[in-house]
Amino acid sequence: MRTLRPSSEDEMVATFLAAELTSPRFKLSLTETLAKLGHPQALITQADLSDPVQNKQRRQVLGDFRGYRQNRELFTGFPEELSWQLEALTPPEFLNILYIDYSYWTALTNGTRRPTDAAQFIRHGGLVFDHLPTEDFLHLADLFRTGTTWEPLICVRAAPDTPLVVLEGHSRLTAMALAANQLPHETPSSSAPPQPSPAGPATRTTHPPSRCGRTSRCQCDAVRRRLDGLRVAQRRSIAPGEAGAQVGAARIHPTTEARPRSAI
Repeated sequence: MRTLRPSSEDEMVATFLAAELTSPRFKLSLTETLAKLGHPQALITQADLSDPVQNKQRRQVLGDFRGYRQNRELFTGFPEELSWQLEALTPPEFLNILYIDYSYWTALTNGTRRPTDAAQFIRHGGLVFDHLPTEDFLHLADLFRTGTTWEPLICVRAAPDTPLVVLEGHSRLTAMALAANQLPHETPSSSAPPQPSPAGPATRTTHPPSRCGRTSRCQCDAVRRRLDGLRVAQRRSIAPGEAGAQVGAARIHPTTEARPRSAI
């Protein structure tokens, strides 16, 4: 991965909402949330990241919609202290992103959570839980091949030596895996470096600092299990043949373990 530039929480939130607003599964719920809170769709479709009021409103929307910063639903046990940056991923790096640890995605991949295994399952006409069809992913892959543009993925990682895990964009990741020959030589994606230890210089360490008070070399098993990846998102549309993501480094209590729900 090659670092392109820093990103931010505000950018991640705006990207998350923009992607969900175009999702057949989540659009209705998101528009209902906007209406309930009295916000226009332009808050998402015409996001101004330089406006602190808008940024606060979008965080409020994502909180009401998916539990962001409310310790519930998708964001149960999710860390709040993150650093974000945009990365460039090669096709092998992009295809090594893992799905979230959720029953649907583990069933789709026979437990590996790898999009390449999902692609093979889908091509062979597999049924998730023996009854849920997967043809819609083939349709998405055809859209990607013909140049449809999407928001970048949002991913997470626990440490530099752990895989990226997709937080938002599971269906897009699956479609791109099905059309892997259309991925460019280098794909925009964001990633977070580990945080420096509060007791030492700002050098690369093996693990982000945790609220247990230990340094960034802390190897708390619960932290690694929870942050099995770290956030990816970038506020721009993906050009034909591209895929994007943004990642953050987090601080989390070592006893916290979350079981987030699916994010398609």
